[in-house]
Amino acid sequence: MGSVQMNVRIDDALKASGDGVFSEIGITPTEAVRRLWGFANRNRTNRRVVAELMESLLDSDESRQGNEGYKRKRAEAEAWADAFQQPVRDCYAELGIDFSNLQPLTLEEQDMLLEGAYDEKHAEWLGLS
Repeated sequence: MGSVQMNVRIDDALKASGDGVFSEIGITPTEAVRRLWGFANRNRTNRRVVAELMESLLDSDESRQGNEGYKRKRAEAEAWADAFQQPVRDCYAELGIDFSNLQPLTLEEQDMLLEGAYDEKHAEWLGLS
C-alpha cells in the first residue's frame, strides 16, 4: 500500500496547542489525521455521519451559525420535525387535547420510543420475548 504526503496550512498557535493535546492522549498529529480519514472511509456509505462529525468539530456555535450550509440543513431539519409532529397534533386535536401545553420530546426520548417500538415489533427475532 502506497502512502501520500499531505501539506496543510494551520495557525502556529493552534498547531502547537493541538500537538500538546494529542501528545497528552498518546497519539501523533499524523495518527489523528489517519483516524479522521479512516472514519470517513468506514462511513463512506453513510456520509451523514461524516458530515455530523465535521460539523461537531467546528470551533464554536457562532461559527456554525454563520455557515450557510448549516443554516440550510437546520431549516430542513426543523421543517421535517414539524411535518413529523403534525399528525400527532391532528390526533390530539381530535381527542380535544391542547398540544401547545405539552413539552416536546427530546431527541433522546424520541430515540428511546423508536427503539422500544422496534424492539416490540421484533422482540421474538431479537430474543427479547
